[in-house]
Amino acid sequence: MKKSDQRNFYKKNGYIIIKNFYPKTLINDCKKNIEVADQFKFKRLLHKNDYAYEKNKLKYLKMPELMSPKIYELINNKLLDLVCNLIEDEVSVRGIELHQKISGTDFTPPHQDNFYFCLKNSKALTAYVPLNRQDFKNGGLHVYPKSHKNNYEHFFSNTVGFSSGIKINDIIEKKLSYSLSVGDLSIHHCNIIHGAPKNSSKSSRISIAIRFIALNEKIDQKRKERYINFLEKSKRYSGV
Repeated sequence: MKKSDQRNFYKKNGYIIIKNFYPKTLINDCKKNIEVADQFKFKRLLHKNDYAYEKNKLKYLKMPELMSPKIYELINNKLLDLVCNLIEDEVSVRGIELHQKISGTDFTPPHQDNFYFCLKNSKALTAYVPLNRQDFKNGGLHVYPKSHKNNYEHFFSNTVGFSSGIKINDIIEKKLSYSLSVGDLSIHHCNIIHGAPKNSSKSSRISIAIRFIALNEKIDQKRKERYINFLEKSKRYSGV
């Protein structure tokens, strides 16, 4: 697909999937390093908001590159060129996260990332790198195409690692469930509604999420104040 076609598809739908974007050997190395790492020890290095556990297993972790420096190799010129083309601006890496959904892990409520980011122009996206095969059965990601064009009200969520969600009945767009293989890359706009079902399989779903933001993007103070008030009402604000 040409650069212009990729950009037009992303702008219209709020997401894009590119098959065989990465060498499988790189993805397998990242996965192997994470699996053999002592995932509990990283709690000492991070703030309590930077990780979450479910069923005594790590579900969410910022800075997974501490486990596997190989993760840095995911942020190559090919990816940067793609991201800049989609955002139509120069970008910086906002952060890297590990997302794990082990067998039996709860669903991820539909939500918009910019509800948390509070960006003024919504010029940010997530490059989502599956480290193993992912589909509906093991809790693979789903999106609501074109939902990035609107802002939705969020409610308090009791799901581990997610403070909020959007009521399904409020969503107009139809859901699209991903089917991703090792080496694939999916990218979603910071305002697109996305979530995931519970993992009903016997295998884990393991992914790396790389957040990119436009260099000229700024925080919307009104959105930030609204989000902090939201967290304070749910007694989840820690002042960071």
